[in-house]
Amino acid sequence: MFEHVTPVERLSRTDHIARELERVVLSDSMKDGDRLPSQNEMAEQFNVGTRTVREALKNLETKGLVSIQQGRGIFAKKQGLDFYFESITNTFSLELSYNKSILLDLTKTRELIEIFAISQYIANPNLEIVDELETVISEMEAVRKASTLDQYRKLDIKFHQTLVSATGNTVITYLYKHLTNLMLFSIAKTEKLYNFQGFSEHKELIAAMKALDGARATQLIKIHLEHTYQTIEKLKH
Repeated sequence: MFEHVTPVERLSRTDHIARELERVVLSDSMKDGDRLPSQNEMAEQFNVGTRTVREALKNLETKGLVSIQQGRGIFAKKQGLDFYFESITNTFSLELSYNKSILLDLTKTRELIEIFAISQYIANPNLEIVDELETVISEMEAVRKASTLDQYRKLDIKFHQTLVSATGNTVITYLYKHLTNLMLFSIAKTEKLYNFQGFSEHKELIAAMKALDGARATQLIKIHLEHTYQTIEKLKH
């Protein structure tokens, strides 16, 4: 049985139970695959009917937080940050993917995160990050010469995601990953505007980081993202 759950009022019982169950599943006390009490047990503890509990569980199942297995029981599904950010991204992309104002705000958010990453690196240099960036830039140069645009674009994103990992902040790293994925999806119809831009700026950025020149590195981030701003401005919507 659960500990410290709150009895429900007559209003919004399903939503209340769903929130309580979500809180329990996401708590540190529950691990992936742990069995939850039966629907009858939960109904008794919450002082509601089994139908209300069933509806609440369906909400959690839709979110991917529980697995309801007929004849076996109800099991917790502990998801990582990737899962939650991906869910947000999917919803966001369906509703706001071609909203120019939102895309500009997303780009500004991306810019702020990258500039923060630079400041963190300058404050605490990590040569492994620079080594990883140089590896990516070598791969970018190879595919650029081979005119493989799709692979170049993926490596471009990998370059920036590696840069952001310099923050040492897991939430920011995951957020940035899905932020850039959302932007790629959102401006997909303008792919013809995308070329092998930014290569020289990437190389200069690495040089600035090696020299611990935060001002120059920040300037290069702004210059590089200017192309993204221009691409979004060309959108029709």
